[in-house]
Amino acid sequence: MPVLELSLLRLLVPPDSSLLSTLSLARSAVESFSTFPNTFRYLVSPPPSVGAPPTHIYIFGHWASVAQHFEDWIPSEANRSIMAELKHKVVVEWLVHVEGGLEGLGLELGMGGLGNGEEKSGEKVRVARYVVKEGERAEVEGLLERLGVTGRWRVDVEEGALEELDLMDWNEEF
Repeated sequence: MPVLELSLLRLLVPPDSSLLSTLSLARSAVESFSTFPNTFRYLVSPPPSVGAPPTHIYIFGHWASVAQHFEDWIPSEANRSIMAELKHKVVVEWLVHVEGGLEGLGLELGMGGLGNGEEKSGEKVRVARYVVKEGERAEVEGLLERLGVTGRWRVDVEEGALEELDLMDWNEEF
């Protein structure tokens, strides 16, 4: 089952050309390895339009399965090399996998947001993570549909655990 990796990285240093180069390398390597072209995205928070320096980077990556990401990509030489380049630049605050890929999320963005000229004016991203009680999934999905909010269910939780819903929004209304 295709999954979407959703990661939050905290910047340890101000973004520079070296970080941009490493993120570009990561994009090429991930898309080649996962065989899902044009499916790796990153967005900074806060967005450039706010005028404040970025503190975090959201990573969105499409994988064939959780196993492809964790068992094949994470231990790969290519990933270890990229992570070594990022070692003193970012810290992974969290990483989850949610159902489905990028399609339907409205995330038709380039590699933007760090001043490389590809970001869109007013680009914003917000991710909210919620734990939903067992048996309330259908009710929550109905509410989200009525509100027009995009949500995806986490797929890498232990069986029997409470379900986690990750809401993603990048409109300009917040």
